[in-house]
Formats: sequence, structure tokens, C-alpha cells
Amino acid sequence: MKIHELKVDEYFDLDKILYGQCFRWNKNDEGKFIGVVENNVIKIWQDKNKIYFYALNNENIEEYIKKYFDININYKEIIEEIQDRVNNDLLKNIILYSKGTRILNQPVFEIVISYIFSASNNIKRIQGSIEKLSKIYGNELIFEGEKYYTFPTLKQLENVTIEDYREKIKIGYRDKYVFETVKDIIEKRCELATIQEMESALAQKELLKLSGVGPKVADCILLFSMNKRDVFPVDTWIDKVMKKYSNNDKITKKQIQELVKKDFGKYSGIINHYMFYWGRENKID
Repeated sequence: MKIHELKVDEYFDLDKILYGQCFRWNKNDEGKFIGVVENNVIKIWQDKNKIYFYALNNENIEEYIKKYFDININYKEIIEEIQDRVNNDLLKNIILYSKGTRILNQPVFEIVISYIFSASNNIKRIQGSIEKLSKIYGNELIFEGEKYYTFPTLKQLENVTIEDYREKIKIGYRDKYVFETVKDIIEKRCELATIQEMESALAQKELLKLSGVGPKVADCILLFSMNKRDVFPVDTWIDKVMKKYSNNDKITKKQIQELVKKDFGKYSGIINHYMFYWGRENKID
């Protein structure tokens, strides 16, 4: 099988990129990542300034990898522009520590359901639930002698009941949210393709109509699958980082959004993921 390669710069670090924002990648004993993405299984690894990869379906794989990993976006220019504008010692430390992370461009429907799963949950349990859902309702793929499963399509989830989610996937109270969201999308009360074309504030407003989608989940959907780099999801880790960044232990979520809009503007989401990586890796208080 042909191994493809692409050059990357110091603003690309595979370990940091595949951290926290996606749930279907695993690192094997050789240090290579294997992930199920749409209808494909991809193996990818990095050696200094190059990434190497191949897939079950290698058709147009280089272009797909460039889009998925945001390779065509110049993160060096973005980060330098922010550093020139914002003089903050903590931000400098965060950027130095987290340099290399990037925002993935992931499948929209998968991210909607995955982040409903993520509410008040941990990554291991989220991954487990997604794997169960995919194994039961997705399509089987064979890659290097191993079985993998695609994330189910909207059509494949059309007749799944709340009881099915509860008993087979074991996602607790989220079963109702997933069921109702799938129903809303099928019945076109929510059209994801239309939302993707909206500006971020209006898109978030539309996503909030979905069952189980609050502001944080909506912003994650916008950032990780709809190419909205100006949103700034606030979870527990980001709240802690922003208290330190603003030097204000009582900063509200509204004040956080106002501050990041002023400081980071259209690149708020990129800095958000830098902050998330730094905060979680350092387990800040």
C-alpha cells in the first residue's frame, strides 16, 4: 500500500491535534494513530516536519488530509498576529506550550451527536459510547485485518428508539436528547447544511434549538465541524484558564466572550484550543 507524505511546519503536532476535540482516533504501540473518518480508516504518524499516512480508501487522500487537519491554513501567521496585538505573559506561555495544535474539520452530523454525548461526561466514556453506537448501527470496515465501524448516518439512526439508546449504548439521560435531535434533523426542523452557512451568532442560536445542545456544545459543533473559528467554547478548563488570563476569579461567561472577541477576534477558537490543551495538560486549579 502506498504511503503518502506531506511536509508540515512547527505549528503541526499530531499528538496535540488529536487531543480533546475528536473521539475516533487511537494511538497504537508503534506511535501511529488509526482513526475512522467518514467511510474511511486512516493510519497517520509524524516524524519531525513530515506526516505519513495511508488509508483503506486512498482516493484523493492527500487533499482530504489537508482539509481535515487544516493544513492549508497558515497558523504561524495567525499566532504571530495575535501575539503582536495582545501582550500577555500567560498567553505567551500557553502558545509556547501548545504550539502545534490545530482545529480539525470533522463531519458535522457526527460531531453534533458526539458532543451531545459529551455533556457532563469524560473522554473515555464518550469514546466507548461512540464505538458502541458505530458498531451496532454503522457499517463494518476491514483495515489491516481488523474490524472498524463507521459512525452511523442519519438514515441508519432513523428508527432507533430512546430505549435502544438507553439499553444498547448506555448513555443515560442523553438518550432522549439524541433521539429528539435525530428526529428534528430527519424532519428538517433543523438543517445542518443551512446552519453551516450562517454567521456564527445566528448559527449558534439555531443549534440551541436542538435537544441537549447548550452554548458550550453548540460552540464545539461550530468550531470543530462548521469552520467557525470565531467561537469560544467555555468548559471547566477554559473557565479556569480565563480566570488566570483575565486576572479575575469572578469573570462571567458573558465577560469571557467579550474579552476574547476583543483580544482574539476571528481566531478565538484557535486560541481556545491552545488554552484547553495547556489547561488540561497542566491540570490547573
